[in-house]
Amino acid sequence: MRVGYRTFGRTSLNYGMHLCLEQARQIEGVELVSTSVHNAKTCDVLLFSFFWWEHFYNFATFLVDAGLDPRASRRPLVIIGGFQAYNFISLGRLYHWACIGDGEQFLSDALRLVAAGAEDRIAELLGAHWPGKKTPTEWRSDAFSATAMQEPGQSVTRIEIARGCKYKCAFCALTYLKPYREAPVEMVRSLIDESRSKRVALFAPERLAHSGFDEIDCYVSEKGKASAAADLRWDNLMTRPGHKGTILFGLEGMSERLRFAIGKHITDEGLVEGYRRLVQESGKGSRGIRFYLILGLPGEAPEDYEAWTNLLRQLNETPEALGMTLTPFVNTFMPQPHSPLQWAASASPWIDYGARFAKALWPHGHDDSKRWRMTIAFTPRIWGARSRIKAQLAIRGDERVGNLFLEMAVNRELKALVAKWGNVGARALLRFVERNYGYDEAYLCGALDPTGSYPWQAVRTHVPHETLLRRWMGYQRRTGAIGVEEYQKLKIARQLVSS
Repeated sequence: MRVGYRTFGRTSLNYGMHLCLEQARQIEGVELVSTSVHNAKTCDVLLFSFFWWEHFYNFATFLVDAGLDPRASRRPLVIIGGFQAYNFISLGRLYHWACIGDGEQFLSDALRLVAAGAEDRIAELLGAHWPGKKTPTEWRSDAFSATAMQEPGQSVTRIEIARGCKYKCAFCALTYLKPYREAPVEMVRSLIDESRSKRVALFAPERLAHSGFDEIDCYVSEKGKASAAADLRWDNLMTRPGHKGTILFGLEGMSERLRFAIGKHITDEGLVEGYRRLVQESGKGSRGIRFYLILGLPGEAPEDYEAWTNLLRQLNETPEALGMTLTPFVNTFMPQPHSPLQWAASASPWIDYGARFAKALWPHGHDDSKRWRMTIAFTPRIWGARSRIKAQLAIRGDERVGNLFLEMAVNRELKALVAKWGNVGARALLRFVERNYGYDEAYLCGALDPTGSYPWQAVRTHVPHETLLRRWMGYQRRTGAIGVEEYQKLKIARQLVSS
């Protein structure tokens, strides 16, 4: 049985597929091939993994270029999975089977059933979903064990030491999709021993949260290897004086108000003192500090931009300012299904958040860059209006969007219309989807009724709906987005949902 596999994006996003393929290699008679549009039709089964929303569009283009239509034929059989499984409904009938959640064992079992001529029994597997399924699918969370992957073309071994997240940031779906599990220290040590590279990346949603992280990290050093991982939580970083590695953490909110609301209890005072300490501990009097910021969070106000400027002024007054290089990676808010903020409005497609943030960085124009004693390297990752609308279609869409994905891949006139510069193309896309698919801006980008029914409810996770609604209500109270009267209405709605 010839099984093709395909992922989209950079190699570090292919880890899930790597784990699944390791299991598939154990099946007798299975030939694994890296799939392109040129050899896809020669396969009996095609495997696709989606990490980001844009991979749905990549997938539709792949099908068109390969001359495949899963709606018309079950050969090759199309099986999909990946983190974006929280709403595969928007792919319509462009696949045959989907794995919702952990895929290693699922894929192994599914391929054995296909090889045995018992494809229909895939429906019995935990986490199995398919177009037209009438009942919710439980997110699959299997027993976890550490696994290593050598990235192609890179001299680093990636070792997953935990899966899921202990923390409950309101904007992030990870905690609410995957229960936290971690690998035993001895298992991780053995993988470090087997690693042939000099660099090891211990990774997890928050690697410092692993109960044995310090022991594992020391072992990496004992074996003469360098730690290549970067992402950290600020609060965990502050409990480990003398950290010498790369600094990259999720700050997310520009102001204390927004940070506290999403679950990041980071004060301005704590940031200033922490940045000073990092420079002092660097040993050379300078330190690069990178962090993520989200613009357009629910309840964001002009005061939050002012708070960011004030924070920079406080940093500028410290003796260590000359040794600081601050690199904010900035993106706009996108509500993720199954998170407490899933009902919130997305960042507006029509606001130039990049210009707003630049004004907060340099309130008197770019000459301000000479006034700051620290170095600021602004790295915007801010999508334009067209991309924000395309993202919301993938995230909030139902079965109809699958046909839209295909149409956007084949309709040259539509592609030319949508590709027009600035907001012209974005507004053309909105008009097109409203006229032909029934979606409007209010649904795609606006706030949703928490008591409504939505496509992603076809997936059920380990966190009750009532818990998410309670946290959404709490977020709004903390940001002042709702008053007491509206809060009471939502509280009654929550009680109705619970009953």
